[in-house]
Amino acid sequence: MHTIKPIDEEAVLAAAETGAIVCAQDHTKIGGLGAQVARVLTENACGCKFKILGTPDEYVPLATTEFLYHQNELDAEGLAQNVRALLA
Repeated sequence: MHTIKPIDEEAVLAAAETGAIVCAQDHTKIGGLGAQVARVLTENACGCKFKILGTPDEYVPLATTEFLYHQNELDAEGLAQNVRALLA
């Protein structure tokens, strides 16, 4: 998504038609894109599976981007693993 506000509700609802959405954001899980997508899904009574990936709401250690993405499952391996789990 190119913006959080205003959220592209049509794009979210179109994605919901697939039956599952993984929202990956490279910041805290709280208050970001995932929260807006969840709001749209809830307001439209969409029953698709949904998961937010991002950093926990806590101090993030100083480290390389590669390490932090891996630790928070935002790298290719983590994203693929989460998508497979959601579709299972």
